[in-house]
Amino acid sequence: MSTPKRSNSDHLYPELTAVGTPPLGGTCTDQVAAFPDHQTQQAVFDGEFDDPDLLDAARGTCASCPVLAACRRYADDGLDDTTFLAGTTAMERSRAHRRSTKTRRRKAVVARMREAGVTVDEIVFYTKFSKRSIEGDIAELAAG
Repeated sequence: MSTPKRSNSDHLYPELTAVGTPPLGGTCTDQVAAFPDHQTQQAVFDGEFDDPDLLDAARGTCASCPVLAACRRYADDGLDDTTFLAGTTAMERSRAHRRSTKTRRRKAVVARMREAGVTVDEIVFYTKFSKRSIEGDIAELAAG
């Protein structure tokens, strides 16, 4: 495993890092018995391994962490696209973010169309959203 080279864009690091500071007191900062050594553990949390067994060990470490909720907020608010945080890989967080963005967009479109008097079947026809999702969105609008 080689050490990554520093790029010329290191001056941008403060702008590219997560909002806030990582929570203190996490179990990921301690030597954990689930890993062969401290270097391997650090490499997994730095996002350098995608071995399923090592990621399962990291998820187990996160599951028992006393600051998991704070770490999850830190991971959700941040722009970190490389490290393993709050029991998730950067790729998993990216997929979840895309899904939540699509869901927010769909709900906004459904709300606007319903305000304009468009029927559920017409919304399905024009947007190609699933009828079940649209009905769920409408139920949420009515409840809240």
